[in-house]
Amino acid sequence: NMAGPAETRPVHHPDGLFAALPPAATPYPVALRAAIFSRLRGEPAFCAGIAEKGLARGDLAYVAPSLSPAVFCLAHLVFVLNSEWYLNEKGATARAARFARTVPRLDARVRATFGSLGADPAGAIATLRTLAEEVVALTRES
Repeated sequence: NMAGPAETRPVHHPDGLFAALPPAATPYPVALRAAIFSRLRGEPAFCAGIAEKGLARGDLAYVAPSLSPAVFCLAHLVFVLNSEWYLNEKGATARAARFARTVPRLDARVRATFGSLGADPAGAIATLRTLAEEVVALTRES
């Protein structure tokens, strides 16, 4: 995992062991970018399909956790699109929403999706599908 060395700065190592790590992680590797795009582009739609199956059974407790991986895949795609390292899910959509290349109101739309799950689960899934289409389209333009 090169995200750690790319995003963190070791304070000290007596032999200078960490000194070369951050430069080795930049620029963002082209092959890794292509592999992540290839692997993650379909995941949000797949997760939405899983959520729809839960919704058809009336199982909202199954729907909600089915959408979380989709959101994190979308965030990861936006990170990669901007040649940024994705360390973890904490604050990922808020950070991805601030990048130069992103979809309009990404974080607000994600929050609205989860906020509407109880009242309009079908609408929440539809919103997630729309976000997925927009993010995937951006990755194909790059």
